[in-house]
Amino acid sequence: YADESTAVQGEEVLALFSDAVATGDIKYNENIFTKLGDGVRRILEGVGLKKKFNTGRDVYNFIKDYNKDISKGGLRQSIIQGAKEGFEGKLVKDAEKQAESVIKESRSNLKGLLEKYGDASPEALVESALNEVKYLEEVNFFNIKISVKHSNVPLMIESYRLLAEKVDYPLHLGVTEAGPLPGGLIKSTAGIATLLSEGIGDTIRMSLTTDPIEEAKHGRQLLEYLGLRDRKSLDLIACPSCGRAEVDVIKVAS
Repeated sequence: YADESTAVQGEEVLALFSDAVATGDIKYNENIFTKLGDGVRRILEGVGLKKKFNTGRDVYNFIKDYNKDISKGGLRQSIIQGAKEGFEGKLVKDAEKQAESVIKESRSNLKGLLEKYGDASPEALVESALNEVKYLEEVNFFNIKISVKHSNVPLMIESYRLLAEKVDYPLHLGVTEAGPLPGGLIKSTAGIATLLSEGIGDTIRMSLTTDPIEEAKHGRQLLEYLGLRDRKSLDLIACPSCGRAEVDVIKVAS
């Protein structure tokens, strides 16, 4: 276990994990969440909270609702303040210290910033993300990757452009909740490819309403077409259907 400042770090990691579970980026698995129970319990003990989990489902439900619950009573701020004042307790393991944190900001997470800006905007998304970054930096946690995904492609592009001007942290790109094929793939490609071609972005995800294997396949192909990954798939070059075609081009290509 580390020093007492890591109590805040553990709580922040748990908060970020809660985002990933609540948005569906991390799916329920009884065995995995049962094993996570002891680690979550230790983090909570480190910030003065007692919690007992009987099943993996108990752990999953607690993590999923964690951010919603603490936002109601400002619990996060009280935990941070308490740790800064010298709160002692059991803290997160070294492995948890090194865990990569993904800060995700979406329209549903903007809360008070929506009142300030009137609606989701690049400025609101970036300010919200930077606020979260500040929480981690205050406890000397810098192993961070930031995401400001949005389902609106132009808004998503401008948000990442603005964020790239303000931080040196790696950025995780994606058009969140892009939807089913083919529209979701077109939206994702439009947003991700635009930014990658400008040198913005370090990792990507195609957030498609389809089999996750298809997400990975399309993401890999996009990187190959942009020359950012060694080609492992066939690049089929074929003419469009037009009056000059003397054969059934569509049939041949298929």
